[in-house]
Amino acid sequence: MYWSSTPTGIQGREHRGHTSSFQVCQVNDGKVKIIDYKGDDLGIDPSDVHNTAKAAKNTTIQHEFELYYQKEKVAFKASNGMFASRTYYSRNKTTIEAVKKEIDDTCLFDRVGADV
Repeated sequence: MYWSSTPTGIQGREHRGHTSSFQVCQVNDGKVKIIDYKGDDLGIDPSDVHNTAKAAKNTTIQHEFELYYQKEKVAFKASNGMFASRTYYSRNKTTIEAVKKEIDDTCLFDRVGADV
């Protein structure tokens, strides 16, 4: 499963496409920003999913994440204190939301081609 940046937020896709390119950029205090293929920051509203469209329009959304490493994988802790997690909905829709208090398998992401 690959992340994909869509107009309604970040969703899971079976295949990698041009919308599946993200950069993790280091900022102050060891935190990172996640940048999508359009150059937009991924932000998180404490009550909603990661959403680049909202991030561009709403300056109150936090854009920085803490990194947590577990072997060859990484987890992202959002400003709401929750970990980003793959969340599965009906109709085979998958999103990324910061909703987990502790890291589990749904919070771990591969570090493909990354040096974070």
